[in-house]
Amino acid sequence: MDKEIKVNSRWWNERALLHKKSRYYNINKLVKGDIRLRDFEIKEVGNVEEKKLLHLQCHIGTETLSWARLGASVTGLDFSLESIKIAKKIAKDAKIKSNFIHSNVYESLKHCEVNFFDIVYVSVGSLHWLDNISKWSDIVYKLLKPNGLLYIYEFHPISLVLSEIRPEFDRDYFFVGPVLWDEEGSYTDSDIKTKNNKHIIWDRPLCEIVNAVVKSGLKLQLLNERHGQEYKQFSYLVQNKNGLWVSPKGFGVFPSTYTLKAIK
Repeated sequence: MDKEIKVNSRWWNERALLHKKSRYYNINKLVKGDIRLRDFEIKEVGNVEEKKLLHLQCHIGTETLSWARLGASVTGLDFSLESIKIAKKIAKDAKIKSNFIHSNVYESLKHCEVNFFDIVYVSVGSLHWLDNISKWSDIVYKLLKPNGLLYIYEFHPISLVLSEIRPEFDRDYFFVGPVLWDEEGSYTDSDIKTKNNKHIIWDRPLCEIVNAVVKSGLKLQLLNERHGQEYKQFSYLVQNKNGLWVSPKGFGVFPSTYTLKAIK
């Protein structure tokens, strides 16, 4: 896994430098007081005031700092050093108290206390960068206090096996394993030139994620599926009146994302 982590961290380090300037993240707006969370996340997680929240794979910390604005005591952790540097700079500029740690998820117990966090939060685009979802869920269980909450907002695995150029499946939904990608750009700007383009993700069906969470000892409280994404993941998606990118007319509605909530 060390080789894969190095490959992926190079990809993320380069994208972090692009993302801090992007319209998608709109850091200036965040610094001025914006909350970069979805309404359904805030509703499903509930009151976070005075709660200790750990954001795993936090990238540049926009959602981490948004939870802090809602009253949480936040820690963000990510394996991309550039991402952590940017997150700290945003926090300083926004005058938001926070803690950011440079580490991969599998080594988080070296940096964080066990039975310490009220909430472990995972934001969209995180889990498919992990090769061992069972090991991840066991770590999450150890990080949470009794009655602590795991909350995931993620891409639905179905959306990860669709073709990028036409509305049809191009990979097996039930395939479990690594997929090597080599492409320029980023989800914030597909046309921008980039140098570190190889990266590795791991496909897995939703049942494998849910079963890993339950097997770790967490009790499932909620599982919701949604159609529509915040950025144009595929060239054929169309934007609806709410600004979300959805499937075109004539192609069946599929789950784009899901949320999961589980209690220790």
